[in-house]
Amino acid sequence: MGCRGGWYPYHEDNVDGSGRAAHWLLSNEAADGAQIVGLKRSQFAGLSVESLLCYFRPLIEDGSIDYEFFYRPGEFHTHPALGHLAFLLEPDGVRQHRISDREYEVGEPSLGVEVSKAELIKSDRGLPLRPNEWNTVRLSIVGETLSLILNGERVLNRKLDKANSRRFGLFYFCDQSEVRVRNVVMRGD
Repeated sequence: MGCRGGWYPYHEDNVDGSGRAAHWLLSNEAADGAQIVGLKRSQFAGLSVESLLCYFRPLIEDGSIDYEFFYRPGEFHTHPALGHLAFLLEPDGVRQHRISDREYEVGEPSLGVEVSKAELIKSDRGLPLRPNEWNTVRLSIVGETLSLILNGERVLNRKLDKANSRRFGLFYFCDQSEVRVRNVVMRGD
């Protein structure tokens, strides 16, 4: 996908070193409008391989990003990210996951990551994920506070670390699912 329309893949060139075709695509062929598509990479099954598509403009001032993602457990899933922090939307709550820098990490580089170490913010009722439907997300920042709203329900409110770049992204584990996102809108000054 390159830096098309202001979007750029964070890990893409480094997944397998082969220089193969991109696994992030912009599809105008869907019946329900243009979509950002992240393809599944089955050759890495079981490795929890991270994939992040970033938007070039950070949310420096108060603002928000709205989008829709298609969710089918085990097949299609998309998680919002801000800087190096992904917010994994799971049926039982939101899991905060630090996105790796892969080969730039200190120590031995690896494709996979340890997801189970990510902090889970439990929800008494679980998240309002709607299987086999388009789900809506709003990520907003007011001052130093990030809010995450899923299908009209606030699921996360947290203070942002000052070191966070505030660069929005779409995150998934490309060995586990695919991504379908549409109607991405950024609001703010």
